[in-house]
Amino acid sequence: MADDGVTIRIDEALQARLEAAAEASGETFQQYVRRALEVFADAPADLDELSRICDETVAKGDGIPFEELRPWLQSWGSRDKAPRPR
Repeated sequence: MADDGVTIRIDEALQARLEAAAEASGETFQQYVRRALEVFADAPADLDELSRICDETVAKGDGIPFEELRPWLQSWGSRDKAPRPR
């Protein structure tokens, strides 16, 4: 490990995808990759929190089952938009 961080190797295809994503986001390659790694590193805690919220919602009987939401979500952007579930 260098004094200024870690060096990793990626293949050219992944590099090209990351460079395109960085350009689209208005960030440098380094900024984009660092932010992506930070998000990835935080994902387990975020997923645990999301799972806890979902479990709590189901236990309370609140919310709308995904099976009822699916047709509405899939209709977004179409001329025949399904009514929002209640």
